[in-house]
Amino acid sequence: MLSRYRATCGCSKSYCKSGINQWRDGRKPRTILNDWCVMHNKSLPVYVDEPCAVTVDGQTYTLAEFEEGAVIDKHYGKDRSRLALHVLNKMNLVPEHVETRGLYNKTQQPTMEQIYGREGNFNWRFVFPFSYIPAEKKLVIKEKEHFWSLDEAVEKLTPRLMVQIWDNDLGFANDDFLGSLQLDLISLVKPATNTSSCKLPSDTNSAPTVDLFKQKRCYGWWSMGSMKSGTFKSTGKIEMTLEAMPKAEADAKPAGQGRDDPNKNPTLEEPNRPPTSFPWFTSPFKALRHIIWGRYKWHIIGFLIFLIIFSLIAFFIYAAPGYTMKKMLNT
Repeated sequence: MLSRYRATCGCSKSYCKSGINQWRDGRKPRTILNDWCVMHNKSLPVYVDEPCAVTVDGQTYTLAEFEEGAVIDKHYGKDRSRLALHVLNKMNLVPEHVETRGLYNKTQQPTMEQIYGREGNFNWRFVFPFSYIPAEKKLVIKEKEHFWSLDEAVEKLTPRLMVQIWDNDLGFANDDFLGSLQLDLISLVKPATNTSSCKLPSDTNSAPTVDLFKQKRCYGWWSMGSMKSGTFKSTGKIEMTLEAMPKAEADAKPAGQGRDDPNKNPTLEEPNRPPTSFPWFTSPFKALRHIIWGRYKWHIIGFLIFLIIFSLIAFFIYAAPGYTMKKMLNT
């Protein structure tokens, strides 16, 4: 909208080819004036040297009328360039200015996903036994509607896996919901192979899918999300291995919940967490070891050595007079 007024670098009040006010625009004033005339369908400027003047759109401007009584600095540029700049300043172009604005808007508070950009390590196994009918591609749930019912009611559902991530606040506040993920195990969206390519699919209908019950195993990264202002936005990424197997195979390859025994098929190691990834008030000795001792170890050792030497000297000064008198009396 401001292209006709050249809202790029802004026109300064003087044209200097050196010094602290050196010309900062990539184009010289005469070139800018020529461009202005072409843009507005005007004839090109006509310059004369004695006296320095220019005719633009039928009107003649002289350098003397703009710089009457001014002291010509050694940093100033050529007369024609200075005159062209004076003419440009009369054309209502955007002047040179310093734009200032507040660095922080108090009305905008950082949201949860802007505060936390962290990594959680779990390395946990979940085991879900269920009945599945391959011909119908349905999950079967049998349960009594009431405790006095004699027969079990049968319900057939599409097999879906719901994953949620919560931030544990250790009882001082309600846990914060970070994101969720719902996976249709029959039309399972293919995961990403790395975190950089893990994104929410713009169109779930066009995303490539696989049938977990046919493929048996699927590994990769899925994007978590939550509703923000009426839109579903990405709030994190999770790395998972999904495996579906018949009961006979599961009995032949037992695996415990979490990292409980039997911890195999596969064996889950302890998560590789940083030693300081724990709340200090629940483990004060760990806090002393990893935070205070790790940072101030040599200061503490030096203080202890100084304290021992000072104690020995103080004990010597305290005991020396009595020991000396005892020796003198014995002799």
